[in-house]
Amino acid sequence: MSRLPFPLAVLTLALPVHADEQLSAGAALQLLDAGDAAQVIEMRGKEGQPQPVHWNILTYDRQSPVYLRALEIRSGRVDDEGESHAFYPSRLPDGRFDLMRLRIDSPVAFEILGLQAGKAGIGFDSVDYLLYCRPFDSEPVWRLTAVDRSGRLAGIVDLSGESGSVLRTVWYRWPVRDRGFPEIIDSAMNGEPPVPVAPPAPAVPPSVPPPMPSNLPQQPAASKAVVAPADPGSPFESDPVKVIPLPPANPNPLPGADPKP
Repeated sequence: MSRLPFPLAVLTLALPVHADEQLSAGAALQLLDAGDAAQVIEMRGKEGQPQPVHWNILTYDRQSPVYLRALEIRSGRVDDEGESHAFYPSRLPDGRFDLMRLRIDSPVAFEILGLQAGKAGIGFDSVDYLLYCRPFDSEPVWRLTAVDRSGRLAGIVDLSGESGSVLRTVWYRWPVRDRGFPEIIDSAMNGEPPVPVAPPAPAVPPSVPPPMPSNLPQQPAASKAVVAPADPGSPFESDPVKVIPLPPANPNPLPGADPKP
């Protein structure tokens, strides 16, 4: 069974695989053969503390009657769960992300979640992971859902699986005594821009066109146009003015010709 080569960042951050122990996404993906790894639509891990003990993966299978196949990875083993009706025909997946663009493993994604939660003053007990494809792109995107000890939502963080940039944060502040509707702090609604993790690439200066040779013949200047009042009888009488172009002037009149008609 051939393995798909992974970026160095994923390989170095992958956790070791032992029975019933926590497993990083990078370590789980390395267990797939090249065919399945190239067809991943999404990957989910539940109740990570901080990492889950198993991952559920959906792959695109053109030979299947429902086009999707489910896999479960647990204890270093890949189990084929058969056909999946998670999307087609009523829902559409966002696409297949490019696994070679995956630079952020789940332990690093958890660290980014922790930093963002610390800034917001939010505590949580476990994390649900979702790795999916960014719509209309092949970029992998992480969605980390933080859950508190009561099983309530504490926060959701979307970040790029390629660069680590935080795309969106949503935090939930629940009342201490009243279990009513929480206060929600949504960066997308507050107009907060995405938070880059890596420094942006330097801008490429625009190319300067080469100077034109000075010995080229000069073109005569274009004739100006005159503005005339609109014709009351024309179908365009609602327009205030009409632009009437003049014929170009002859820059080289014939000898002996009268310049005035």
